[in-house]
Amino acid sequence: MIRSNEWQTDRAAMSQHGRQIETIIVDRRFWARCNNVVSITEPLVRVLRLVDCDDKPAMGFLFDAMRCAREAIFENNIWTEEILEVFDRRWRHQLYQDIHAVGNL
Repeated sequence: MIRSNEWQTDRAAMSQHGRQIETIIVDRRFWARCNNVVSITEPLVRVLRLVDCDDKPAMGFLFDAMRCAREAIFENNIWTEEILEVFDRRWRHQLYQDIHAVGNL
């Protein structure tokens, strides 16, 4: 879109803000960071979909789903250490219940 004639001739494209937006959009590092964000959120969205599902009870599946999400984040991200620190802290202090572990057996 930003390479189109329509964008190039638009008043917004010629503004300072428009040029800043264009710089961000063509920056490969921006898209690499977007990919990292997707690799973090995608496994967590899968867990949310599982616990929100009416087809099966989520309690027995939550423990394993969180383990799988953690592994996916570990494998697919350059920010692994920082992200997993937050993930593990939230899991230990807010989400983990012995019943989830028992339900996973």
